[in-house]
Amino acid sequence: MQYECQKFPAGLPYNLFVPARRIHPNIVVLVHGVRTEPAKMLHAVQPIAARYGATVMVPEFSRPTFNGYQRLAGKGGPFCASKALLAAVADAQEKLGIGSGRIDLVGFSGGGQFAHRFAMFHPAHVCSAVVASAGWYTYLDSERPYPYGIALGQCCNRESAIVAEFLKLPVLVAVGERDLKRDHNFRTGSDIDAHQGGNRVERARKWVEHTARRAAMMGIKPRVEFATLPKTGHSFDQAMNRGRLGELMFRFLDDAQKETPRGVSVFTPLEATLSDA
Repeated sequence: MQYECQKFPAGLPYNLFVPARRIHPNIVVLVHGVRTEPAKMLHAVQPIAARYGATVMVPEFSRPTFNGYQRLAGKGGPFCASKALLAAVADAQEKLGIGSGRIDLVGFSGGGQFAHRFAMFHPAHVCSAVVASAGWYTYLDSERPYPYGIALGQCCNRESAIVAEFLKLPVLVAVGERDLKRDHNFRTGSDIDAHQGGNRVERARKWVEHTARRAAMMGIKPRVEFATLPKTGHSFDQAMNRGRLGELMFRFLDDAQKETPRGVSVFTPLEATLSDA
């Protein structure tokens, strides 16, 4: 069975690409940002996905149904976006006949926000994650209210972040080296700026430091890595064409699946090992 970037209707519609030869065992779920078009994202990654033999699924978190999907929320409640994705993944797995294996999760911008939060609350469903160009992050801080931290109110008392299992996941945090502008979609304020940083590069580095430090405190070997994308601002096209995000993320996901020892420090830019054509 082969699908070439077909769209499937469901509670959460999704676009699907299946290569002629499946090599990578997990579905790679690519989550769009607020201003990125799902079908175009899938088209952009298709050539490299075909080379890695990876099935790629791009859900469509449309407005107004999934306003706030970056925080896993929508019209159906505080965590309805994450539940909708679980249902869509199950639908895709049934169509493909690949059972209920874990997914590899990749998100860009608002999708990066979704990706790391989904992995925190559903680590059993995630094999590895790539968080690209997120505007801000949820910290593993039980004193801060969600989504700034992981303290949840009574309306969300059936949900909880599974911190230890999340910290065991391989996570790559990537951001463009020129992604320094504070545009209208960038969350600002004296508290968040002081706590997380003044631009996406600072916030990515601080969050990587935070998660690595929290893992070490819990006796878990940190598995979070950081990479900057050369010549790249806040643009998915630039990330793919200049920053080589596609190569970076599929190589990371492939190595994580094989459990290949990477031998790099938290702040070693992975792009340094790629030729800059």
